[in-house]
Amino acid sequence: MASVQDVSPLDRLNREFIEAVREIMYLAIKIDSPYDRVKVMHWVRRLREQDDTKLRAAQIRNEYAQYLRIMLSGETLYFCAPFKKEPPEVLAPLPEALTNMMSEKCPDLPKTGKECEYTITFVVLKAI
Repeated sequence: MASVQDVSPLDRLNREFIEAVREIMYLAIKIDSPYDRVKVMHWVRRLREQDDTKLRAAQIRNEYAQYLRIMLSGETLYFCAPFKKEPPEVLAPLPEALTNMMSEKCPDLPKTGKECEYTITFVVLKAI
């Protein structure tokens, strides 16, 4: 039997994801609204489609799974961003996705991500 020390970080993340999905499914069957249950299933399906062979992709997938699990375990079901919408094909890191969704509501907030890094770099270089 393998000890805890022998388990790779990727295996640990994959096991953590399986446990989170089990709990999400248990919580999802208690949702009254069929529409909301379907929404949860869409997100679980998208999370399961993510690459589980790369460490960073597994970390991002687990961030979303844990956030969804926490949301479903509350007394009242209320879908927050990013779960209000259909899941995107490619998942951005959760903090980046949440920041970008907040910046859509508050235009004064900066966006994040590679595209924005390019814009900021261009503006800084142009200023120099």
